[in-house]
Amino acid sequence: MPRALTKPFRISLAVAGITTLGFASWWSFRVAQADLLQTHPTLADARRAVLLTPTSAAAHYNAATVYAALDPLINRDDAELQATVSLNPRDSAAWMAWGLKSEMEGDNAHAEQYLLEAARIDHMFKPAWSLANFYARTGQTEKFWPWIRKCVELLEHRNGEQWTYDPNPVFALCWNVTTDAAAIERLAIPPKAFILDRYVSYLVAFDHLDAARSTASRLYPLAGSQDLPFLYALCDALLWRGRGSDAVVVWNSLIAARLLPYQPLDASRGKSLTNADFGSEPTGHGFDWQFPRPADVYERYSGSSRTVRFDINGEEPENCELAGEAAPLLPGRRYRFKFRYRTTGMSGKPGLHWNVSNSVTHKDSAVLPPFNARDEEGEEAFDFETPQDLTLGRFALRYDRQPGTTRPRGSLTLGAMSLELLP
Repeated sequence: MPRALTKPFRISLAVAGITTLGFASWWSFRVAQADLLQTHPTLADARRAVLLTPTSAAAHYNAATVYAALDPLINRDDAELQATVSLNPRDSAAWMAWGLKSEMEGDNAHAEQYLLEAARIDHMFKPAWSLANFYARTGQTEKFWPWIRKCVELLEHRNGEQWTYDPNPVFALCWNVTTDAAAIERLAIPPKAFILDRYVSYLVAFDHLDAARSTASRLYPLAGSQDLPFLYALCDALLWRGRGSDAVVVWNSLIAARLLPYQPLDASRGKSLTNADFGSEPTGHGFDWQFPRPADVYERYSGSSRTVRFDINGEEPENCELAGEAAPLLPGRRYRFKFRYRTTGMSGKPGLHWNVSNSVTHKDSAVLPPFNARDEEGEEAFDFETPQDLTLGRFALRYDRQPGTTRPRGSLTLGAMSLELLP
């Protein structure tokens, strides 16, 4: 059985415990006070934090940032940065700060050394990004490409939406180094769908449409439904620029990759309309049906009946488009256009008709006659001829108020359509 402690010894232990507790409390208070001083530091706060916790790498690094912010040309932050990396050699932020400061002072050799050290101990995005920018600024392109590729490889998106870093500045830096799109694609863009689609989006935004088409060709085999918005944007941009044949290639590639449920377009074989039977809900992009939705006109798609119903309340504009889609056509050829429809609550000729225009010049190529109201579903057919300069057309269902008539109220239900290339 252990011997009981004598009273003097118990008192000594108590004093020692109190002393230890007191020192721990005192040190904890100093650390807390130093942390508080570093939250929104002034120069005096930063110095005070260093005095309170001289062995804290964070306090020294914080002091260095305050010095640098006050006057980056004065070297007072050098000692603090040196103290930081001495106390914590794995502080990549301090190595990067020292590297950028050395570059600012014209000492590129040490700048590179410190930035490489930051990248050696920290394999995340920021050190690689700092090195890539350093090599871009100093014109060392042979060293730039491996590091910018590493940056791209380190880009992540989480939950399908959230990104750790915005990829667009990475792409922009590549284009600042060179305008050789093929070189950028070869050296910096890995075959990852979530990188390729964002790069396509970047290229479209800056009107590098040929480069976007090249990148898209790498994306098609990897793409899923989440990539469609970026590829739609490319197709829409090409159509906006009047580049119909290039847009057809993109559209047909989406179909070949089974990203769209349609038949390929081929004007030479008379296959010019997309989703003509409304077998799928229109996407509103590319060569699919679009609904501009003029004021007080509302459309509703029905997959079961394969129709689109337009509700018109009599307050619509006097001239407006209800539906339309781009279509590749052959110049100087005759076509027969057929469509099924019915109306409700309308009579006579309510001012509804089809129009074929030139998607490049936006001039009318064929204005088809207004069609009659019809209470029961039926079919109407019109023939028209394309001008010699037309290769990319737009079919549009329009309402144009006829002189002496009031704007109609009711509904139009549009069904299957067909376009036949006549001999």
